[in-house]
Amino acid sequence: MKSAPGTKSSTRPRNLLRLFAALSLCAWFCAPAAGFAAEYPDHPIRVVVGYGAGSPPDIVTRTVVSHFQDLLGQPVVVENRPGASGTLALQELTKQNADGYTIGSLASATTAVLGLYPNSRINLATDFAPIGQLDWDYNVLVVGNGSPAKSLADLIGLLKAHPGKMNFASGGYGSPAHMLGELLTHETGTSAVHVPYAEFPQAISDVIAGRVDFMIMGAPAAVAQVEAGRLRALAVTSLKRLPDLGDVPTFAEAGYPKVSVPAWVALIGKAGTPRPIIDRLNRAIHDALELPAVRKALAALQSDAITGTPEAAGKLILGDAAMWKRVIDEAHITLQ
Repeated sequence: MKSAPGTKSSTRPRNLLRLFAALSLCAWFCAPAAGFAAEYPDHPIRVVVGYGAGSPPDIVTRTVVSHFQDLLGQPVVVENRPGASGTLALQELTKQNADGYTIGSLASATTAVLGLYPNSRINLATDFAPIGQLDWDYNVLVVGNGSPAKSLADLIGLLKAHPGKMNFASGGYGSPAHMLGELLTHETGTSAVHVPYAEFPQAISDVIAGRVDFMIMGAPAAVAQVEAGRLRALAVTSLKRLPDLGDVPTFAEAGYPKVSVPAWVALIGKAGTPRPIIDRLNRAIHDALELPAVRKALAALQSDAITGTPEAAGKLILGDAAMWKRVIDEAHITLQ
């Protein structure tokens, strides 16, 4: 017996047709997203750096991403957006599409300075997608050769004997030298006057001349000045001694492990960037850092190449931001 119109048997073919149509539409609309990620990149990639050309974060970034064209098949353009200790570049990244064609170079110094801006609209946890860490960078505590401090213990003794009378130089409020100088005095229970400089070379000159008592500066510049006999190195922020400063202890060896805070550079995308694109860029970082030429170039900068997952980079970024926020609050550090 045939079913009457409108019964279950007669509607089954129509339901199957509707299901097939729905699946076809899904395949039509979903395919471009999958294909977009699979075909990435199909045009040049832009990397925004928050520090000036020739700065350590800029050099490290260019050293690595200069090989992305060979690894990804598309040109990479590095654009410097210096200002506000790297936060201007982060603001630029938040305005872009989450498609992997504009990515950012984040330096650890920027995670520190964000703690000085309580009203900042930038949220490292929600605005960005970590891609991968590039390296470890190190800083060196230096004094002029005429300083009576021959060791870190000597300098701490002088600071305790003259509270608030000695000073330290930096490249400006919120700069790595400023934040590390504040961290040193905080962890050693001492105090010193921060002297910011608009011109970094002038800061170095004044430390050499003894007009400023000490400074914590990037390892490449410090090594050059120490080897030239202009400065004396007292301690390094690395977890092990630097090859070019083998007789200089780490802060940890000298009894202050919390000051052994290595710097770093990492690549980030905008939050919402598809995971296949993040993974593709992470693989490019890994492959670039495996190149002997890249490792040699980073070693010349006193840096160590480091590879890891996006998750590891995210943990590092948020961990450092939280650490610096704690130091800023406990030491009552402010922008002046």
